[in-house]
Amino acid sequence: MNLKQRKLLILLIFLSMLPSVLLLGHDMMDIDSAQYAEIAREMTDSNQYLFIRDNGRKYLDKPIMTFWLVSASFKLFGQNNFAFRLPSLLFAFLSIFSIYRITVLRFDKHTNRELFGLLAGLLYASTPGLFSMLVSPLIDIYLTSFLIFTHHAYYLARKKDSRYFYVMYFMMGCGFITKGPIAVIIPGISIGVDLLIRRDFKGIVSMKVVQGIFIVAALPLFWSWILFQEFSWYGPNFFVIIQSFGRFYSYIYNQKFDPLFFVKNFAWAFGLFILPLAGYVVYTLVQLIKRSKPVLKQPSVLAKSLLSFFKSDRFTKGDYVIGLWLFLTLFLISFSRFQLPQYIYWILPAAAIFMAGVLGPLLFDEATDNRQAKAWLFYLIPVVLVLLFVAIPAFAFDLHGIDWLLYGLSLLPWMVWPFVRQSLPNRLTIPVLSGMMIHLVVSLLVYGLLIAYQPSSAIARTVRQLEPGQKELYKFLISNSQRSYAFYSKRYTRDIFHKEPFEASLQKDGFRLVILSDEGFQNFESFTKGRYRIEVLEEHLSYKVSMPSQAFFNKKKRPGVLRKVYLARVSLL
Repeated sequence: MNLKQRKLLILLIFLSMLPSVLLLGHDMMDIDSAQYAEIAREMTDSNQYLFIRDNGRKYLDKPIMTFWLVSASFKLFGQNNFAFRLPSLLFAFLSIFSIYRITVLRFDKHTNRELFGLLAGLLYASTPGLFSMLVSPLIDIYLTSFLIFTHHAYYLARKKDSRYFYVMYFMMGCGFITKGPIAVIIPGISIGVDLLIRRDFKGIVSMKVVQGIFIVAALPLFWSWILFQEFSWYGPNFFVIIQSFGRFYSYIYNQKFDPLFFVKNFAWAFGLFILPLAGYVVYTLVQLIKRSKPVLKQPSVLAKSLLSFFKSDRFTKGDYVIGLWLFLTLFLISFSRFQLPQYIYWILPAAAIFMAGVLGPLLFDEATDNRQAKAWLFYLIPVVLVLLFVAIPAFAFDLHGIDWLLYGLSLLPWMVWPFVRQSLPNRLTIPVLSGMMIHLVVSLLVYGLLIAYQPSSAIARTVRQLEPGQKELYKFLISNSQRSYAFYSKRYTRDIFHKEPFEASLQKDGFRLVILSDEGFQNFESFTKGRYRIEVLEEHLSYKVSMPSQAFFNKKKRPGVLRKVYLARVSLL
C-alpha cells in the first residue's frame, strides 16, 4: 500500500505543478516581473554582468542574483517569456525535492517518513502562494528557494555529513545577494534560536561557524565592492541596511501598521490546508491551557514545571527548527513598517513541512485516532473554491467560443479522484484537486483574459515592424513602472518631457512612434502646441493587472476602471 501511496502522491505533485508549466509561454505582468526581465535583457545585450542597468540607467533597488539567473536563461533560450519563467519553475521543482528530503530527514526513525516527505512536497506544490510566485515570478521565488536549500543542507549536515554545513553557508550567501540579509536572518531565527533554547552548544561548535562567516560573507562582500564602484558608500549601505533592516525601522518605508496583515496574507497563500493548520494550533493551545490550569494558580509550581521541562531530554533533544521558521518568523515580520504580501512566501515551505508532521500520522498511520481532525476543516476551503470557479463566468468574465473549452478543461483534475481516493484519504485529495482546478482555470483562461488588458507585447510587435533598428521607444504620460513596453520592443523607453530631443528625432527619421496614455492622448496636442501631425495606429484597453481591484473582477463595473492606451505615428507638420 505504501508504494502505491507514494506513486499517487508523486502524481499529485506533478499535477499540482502542471498549471505553472502551462504558464511558461504567457506574457509577463508589469510591474516587477517585466522590470526584472528588462534588466536581464539589457544585461544580456551588453554582455555586462556586474553592473545592473534598467532602461539604460544605474539600478540599485535589488541585488544581482535574480538577474544572473534570468540572463543566463536568456543566453540559452533567447529573450522570451519561456526563458524568463524557466529558472523560477526549475527552482520550484528543486525546492519541492528539498522539502521532501528535509521532511524525510526530520522523521528518519518513522516508518512512513517517505510518505510524510511526499506529503510536505505536495502541500507546498499545491499552495496558492507558490502558484502566485510562478504566475508573476518575483525575486521571492529565488529567495524562498535558497532558504529551503539552506535548511536542507543543515539537516544533511546534522544527519549525514558535517561538510554539508559549507553548502548551507554558501546557500545563505546566494540568498544574501538575492534579497539581502533576510537570507541569513531567517536561518538565524530557525536554526540559531533552536540551538540556543536547547542549549546545544556542541551543535553550535560543530557547525564550523568561523569558516561559515567567511563563506556567507564572500558573495555579499563582492557585491558590495561592485556597488561601491558605482554608488560609493551609499551602495553597500543601501544593500545591507536600508533595503533590509530599513523596512523595519526606517521612516522612508513607513506605512500604516496592521499587526494582522501577514497573518491574513499567510492564510490565502497557504490556502488549501489553512483551516486544519489553524485548528491544530487552536487545539494545541486549548490542551496546553487545560493541562496548565492546576499549576497556573501556583506560580512557584508553574516555574518548577517549566524549568523541569526545559531540562528534560524531551526538550533538549527536540527539533524546533521548522516551528521557529514558521511561527517566530511570522511573528517578527509582522512588525515590518513596509508590509508587502510576498514576505509570507518565505515561510510557506516551513508551513508545508510543519503541516506534514501534523497530517502525516492522521492520514497514514493506522494506529492514530483520525477523529482528532474535524472533517469540515478539510472541506470548507474546497467548497469556497468551487463557488469561486462557478463565479468566474457568472460575475467576472464573459466567455466566448474556445473560452468555454478551456473552462471545461480546468475540471480535468477531478478525473483522477476515483483512482486516487482508493489509496489516499479524501481529506487530502479533495482540497488538492480543488486547488488544481482553480490553478488550471487561471493558467488556461483567467491569466490570458487579464493580460489582454496589458497590451505591451501587441504594441511592441508593431513597433519592431515599423521602427526596426531604433534604440528608443517614445512614450507620453505612460508610467515608468510599465517596463514590459521596453522588454517586448527590445529598446529603451523615453518620456517626451522636452520637445527639443524629440523634434531632433523627428527631423532625422521623418516620423517616430509614440505610446500615449488616455490622458496623454487628450493633452498631447496642447503640450506640443499643434506642431506635430499625429496618426493613431492602434487603440487598446489597458489596466494595471498586477494590482486588480474588486471592480475589475466585476464584468459590469470593469468598463469604469479601464483606460485606453494608443500607439501613434507622429511627424512634423
